[in-house]
Amino acid sequence: MIEDRLEEIEDALGSLGPDERAKVFSQVETDWQALGSESAVQPAAPMVEGMVFVPGGPFLLGEENVETELDGYYIDTFPVTNADFKAFMDATGYRPPRFWSEGRLNTPNAPVVGVSWYDADKYATWAGKQLPTSEQWEKAARGLEGRIYPWGDEVDDSFANFGHEDGVDQVSPVDQYEANQSVFGARDLCGNAWEWTRDWDRIEIDMKIIRGGSWCDPASFLRCDTHLYANPKDKYDNIGFRCVRPAD
Repeated sequence: MIEDRLEEIEDALGSLGPDERAKVFSQVETDWQALGSESAVQPAAPMVEGMVFVPGGPFLLGEENVETELDGYYIDTFPVTNADFKAFMDATGYRPPRFWSEGRLNTPNAPVVGVSWYDADKYATWAGKQLPTSEQWEKAARGLEGRIYPWGDEVDDSFANFGHEDGVDQVSPVDQYEANQSVFGARDLCGNAWEWTRDWDRIEIDMKIIRGGSWCDPASFLRCDTHLYANPKDKYDNIGFRCVRPAD
């Protein structure tokens, strides 16, 4: 019975001296405050298979660290892989990506490359998702503290797939680098393959923004606070994508 438990607690507290009682009450108050704080910063969200949740609220955007507000959303844990894109082709009869017949680029667990922005957008629609905005991609990568890279502010070649000689395809499995993970749990955001976003570049207005750098780029291209752009019709061996969906 609840009444019996309360009596036991009261008897136990009564056996303590004033200093010991004060310590117990102080610890209870500390634990209660910590629980409330944790609930506030980790809003409940249903699990979505293959995706991680990015909570709504402010984050630091760009090299100037401008505080920017976004609604909550889900983003794919990994870039879309060759296996994922094959499922799309099998279901819809869609054309294969460029380089599809080249074994060094089409292993099942590697990010799909050789896809245009339009190919990526078609896949996202089929999957019931969207391509991320540039801001959504950046928040998922930088977290709330404005990290330079998903894992922190320093980088070496054990953290991501980058820095290989151009012309020698070095795409790797999307789960190969465990350190390449943001605070929200999104993986392989930097290096390996650039990722298409939904947004047009503000200066080169006929180009789409790409984020994250690739296997043949220097570490400076992997920075989460910067971007490049590409023609949405182009199909390169170092540009892939991932998808998002809004939180319900």
